[in-house]
Amino acid sequence: MTLTIGPWRAAPWDASRWPDFGPRELACPCCGEICVFERALDCLQRLRDAMGAPLVIDSGHRCALHNARVGGAPLSQHKALAFDVRLEGHDPMALRERAQASGFAGFGYGNTFLHLDVRARPAHWFYGKRSIEKWTSLGLS
Repeated sequence: MTLTIGPWRAAPWDASRWPDFGPRELACPCCGEICVFERALDCLQRLRDAMGAPLVIDSGHRCALHNARVGGAPLSQHKALAFDVRLEGHDPMALRERAQASGFAGFGYGNTFLHLDVRARPAHWFYGKRSIEKWTSLGLS
C-alpha cells in the first residue's frame, strides 16, 4: 500500500510505526510531494533500528520534474521506493549488510551515499569508477 500522493503535510503518518522519520524529510525537495510505499518505510525503520544511530536521507521521494532535473532515470525507484542514505558516520559495509537484512533489494553504491530500494528483484550498481574503487577497497565483491 502507498501513502497518499500529495503534500507531505497531508500524508497519513504513523509516528509509532516510523518514529525516527517524518514525511517532510522524505518528501520531494522541490515541491513537497510524497508517495512512499509503507513496505519501504518499514525497511528503512528496521535499518535505523539495526544501526542504532540516525540515518540521514539525502534523497527520498522525487516528483517527476525533480527526478528529471537531477538526471534520474525515467523509471527511477525514487518516485516511491527508494532512499539515498548518507554514509558519513557509518561503517559502509555494516550499513549495506544491515540494509539487506532489513529487506532492501536494490543497492546503488555511491561515494558518499548508499542508494536503497525495495524493488522486486535484487539489483546492484555503482555510480562511476570512483565508487567502484571505494566499495571494492571496503571489501565489496
